[in-house]
Amino acid sequence: MNIAICEDNEKEAVQLKLMLENYMPHSLLISDIDIYSNATSFLESEKIYDLVVFDCKLPDIDGVEAAKIFRKKNSVAAIIFITAFLEYATGGYEVDALRFLLKPVNPKKLAEALVALENKFKNECMLEITGQHEPYYAKSTDIMYIEVVERRTIVRFEDFSVESHKSLATFEQEIRSDAFFKTRRQFIVNMKFIQRKNGNEIYMQNGEKVIISRRRLADFNEKYANFLKFNR
Repeated sequence: MNIAICEDNEKEAVQLKLMLENYMPHSLLISDIDIYSNATSFLESEKIYDLVVFDCKLPDIDGVEAAKIFRKKNSVAAIIFITAFLEYATGGYEVDALRFLLKPVNPKKLAEALVALENKFKNECMLEITGQHEPYYAKSTDIMYIEVVERRTIVRFEDFSVESHKSLATFEQEIRSDAFFKTRRQFIVNMKFIQRKNGNEIYMQNGEKVIISRRRLADFNEKYANFLKFNR
């Protein structure tokens, strides 16, 4: 995991780096933590980051505005804002901020944010869907289901589908989410998009019906109940 800290106060930046190292969950392995004293140098970097911590008040560009620019090239990375002013908090919704933390950063609050980060990464990843022409990239959370039709792998979203050269088995390995379930040999469904269930039939939000194989039904019922418990 690559982490960037955008903080112009060197002392606070170093303290935050130490806190991240101490409180990061064991399942999230830190590769690098880079410190940027201004937003411009961060935005000019070509490095791909999984987590960015923005001070809302930076010397060159407002931290929230910098996050909006960053979002245009990275829609998956988690963003945490740190600020001494609560009025900045409303701007975080536009960039899907994970947390707003008040200065001085409370270790307990940071630890809670990092647990939320762990849950986010557990259930979401960016996938390359190699299609007929150029590669298509998508969040796993946006996929409704994946199926094999006459040896073709079809990745279905809410409003469109993409045909992929990848096998269903490859997608199974790449998707790191408890929200996905293999309902039958050639079909993986995202439980997030289930509207209702009737016996071994489930109906998706777009009205499509999916059949669960009888031998997988008991396992599905258990996992779907757990999914609803923790996600609704």
